Amino acid sequence: MAQTIDLERSFGATRALVNVNLDVRRGEILVVLGPSGCGKTTLLRCLAGLERPDAGEVRIDGDVVNGAKTFVAPEKRGVGMVFQSLALWPHLRVAEQVTFVLEGRGLSRGEIETRVRDGLASVGLAERARAYPHELSGGERQRIALVRALATHPRLLLLDEPLSDLDPGLREEIRDETAARVRRLGLTAVYVTHDQEEGLAIADRIAVMRAGRIEQVDTPDEIYRHPRDRFVAEFLGHGTVVRGTVSRNGVAQTVFGDVSFAGAALGEAWLALRPESLLAHRNGAGTSGVVTSRSLRAGRHIVRVDLGEFTAVAESDQAFKPGDTVRVRAVGDGVIVDE
Repeated sequence: MAQTIDLERSFGATRALVNVNLDVRRGEILVVLGPSGCGKTTLLRCLAGLERPDAGEVRIDGDVVNGAKTFVAPEKRGVGMVFQSLALWPHLRVAEQVTFVLEGRGLSRGEIETRVRDGLASVGLAERARAYPHELSGGERQRIALVRALATHPRLLLLDEPLSDLDPGLREEIRDETAARVRRLGLTAVYVTHDQEEGLAIADRIAVMRAGRIEQVDTPDEIYRHPRDRFVAEFLGHGTVVRGTVSRNGVAQTVFGDVSFAGAALGEAWLALRPESLLAHRNGAGTSGVVTSRSLRAGRHIVRVDLGEFTAVAESDQAFKPGDTVRVRAVGDGVIVDE
């Protein structure tokens, strides 16, 4: 549905996009995930037409919208965008925010009024039609930004860190609400975030970026269980990557004990272990270290343990606190990854 082909973009000596080839399938939510500064927003802006690449092409529905001899203006691409800042106009009321983006598109006044009314009603904000942005809550502002982007009936929806300013509880609510609305309307969406839990929760597929390059594109389950390289393993899902010696019987010897693995390497190899494959406990087998932080995720205790040369992320059988000495041992499988 949307493609980037050998896309390049530099800002001075900084290469923001490096030979980016990405295929967005019709009707999917593709999440672009990566650390700050990796090129996610630049990629989104090239799709939107807000940034012109130095080389390569952007295609939407097979039409070239960015190329060596072609540039289609943003308003003519059939693209809707929700910005990180939401970009609501402070001097316009809620209904006027939506009306403004519809004017000049050849729609009748009646059709514009219908889209505005139906859009606001769909997010429960019909009664706030005359409010100004500063009179809205964070969640209400985010909903209005989404309604405004959807009012034009875009063939491609782009979302750039749209939930970053919301409190955690509200962020989860709006995240799920947004994904459900996109799927219900059958839209194609590209959703940029640095929050891996957010990405894993809503994506049909995930593209992981690093330093302007696409490292891996896959389903959330596949990319979590079979990261392609060390960066993806460590960035997505808090993987612990450790050197191991692989034998012919499908077992690797590591500092955490023997680990069953997926892969075909023999000899020395890097193995990624997810937190659920490592157990931090008080006594017994494993490698000794010091707890540096703890958290609770879905009812499970997760600790980061300083082992001297590196840090392990493991589940724990009790609520350890920072400073506690623990031992970490393998209790699950690993996967061989490239360095």
